[in-house]
Parts: sequence; C-alpha cells; structure tokens
Amino acid sequence: MTKKAVDVLKVVTDFFEETGLGWSKVEGVCTDGGPNMLGSRSGFVALVKQKQPCVKGTHCMIHREALASKTIPKNLHADLVAIINIVNYVKGSALNTRLFRELCKDMDAEHTALLFHTQIRWLSKGSMLARVFELREAVKLFLSAINKVDMLSAFNNEGFEARLG
Repeated sequence: MTKKAVDVLKVVTDFFEETGLGWSKVEGVCTDGGPNMLGSRSGFVALVKQKQPCVKGTHCMIHREALASKTIPKNLHADLVAIINIVNYVKGSALNTRLFRELCKDMDAEHTALLFHTQIRWLSKGSMLARVFELREAVKLFLSAINKVDMLSAFNNEGFEARLG
C-alpha cells in the first residue's frame, strides 16, 4: 500500500464497511496537512467530500504546533538551547543523574528525573520544558553545587523562568 489519498480512502472505506459505519456519520476529517491529504482534487479530504459533502477538513493541532515551534523567536530559541544543554549535562552522566535524583528526593520534589528532548518527537520539547520548570529549584541548586556557573546563568537572565513556564 502507498500513502496516496486513494489508498488511504480505500483503507478507511474498508474499515467503515467492516464495522458497519457509514460516511453519513462523518462530520470532519483532521489531517497532517500533507499534499496527499489536502490536494484540492485528488487529496484525501477532497475524496471524502465526494462521499460526504458536509465534511469539514482541519489541520491537526499537534502538527500546527510542530510547525509553529520551528519558527520561535530567537530569544526563546536561545532559552530552549540552554535548557537542552542543561538537561543533556545532567542526564548525560550516570553520576550526575544519580546525584540529581538524590537531590530531588531530599527536596521532596514530585519528580526525581529530567526528561530528554529528542528531535524525532517534537512533543518531547514541551514535556522536557515542563519538567525543568517543575524542578527548576532543584536544577538551580544542582548546577550551583557542581559549580556550573555558565549553565546556571541562564536562570539568572531576566524573564527566563517566566518564559520557561
């Protein structure tokens, strides 16, 4: 099977037939915005509209956010890079990871570990940033204790924590 709109439509149609669903029940179609999905004549949404003209096509919110995250302002991008470097430093060494975990336990933090950010799953940026924000006091204390002044300086920038949250 290819990822062409007609092939995707066939899979969906077969599923509808197997489960007894009808196209009349379809209210909307949410796609990732690829040409095979949105093409005006032969895209998946256009083909679905041939079966159910009232269907509304939308662009997936997750993909919209992914696209938006690629064009963030320079100051926010710099903050993101600083946080990624901090997380990679803490998580990049087994010793640092253990020390940070013990520090979090001693501080009765809700979490005891930072989350890695990966380029493959862009959603991990949000999860990673949220965890750093939740553990920001432990992160600052950890960086201070191991004398990582360069990394700690990010937290001292005006508005950094507000942008992080």
